Amino acid sequence: MRRLADLAAREAAPGESAAAFLGRAAPERITALLEDLEALGQPTAEDFVDLGEQKAFEVQTSEGECAA
Repeated sequence: MRRLADLAAREAAPGESAAAFLGRAAPERITALLEDLEALGQPTAEDFVDLGEQKAFEVQTSEGECAA
């Protein structure tokens, strides 16, 4: 978020919101800005823990109409 906010602050037209700027920005520009965040390399168990949680996400299924 910080990178996107900084880009919008630098390049948005006067009075233009960050959302409006990012909506018109070239997708290639945004992709290049965030490219280094895509690769996870060698993920560890910690990489799969949601913010504010203590353990990794686990898929849980059970019987019932919602599990069908």
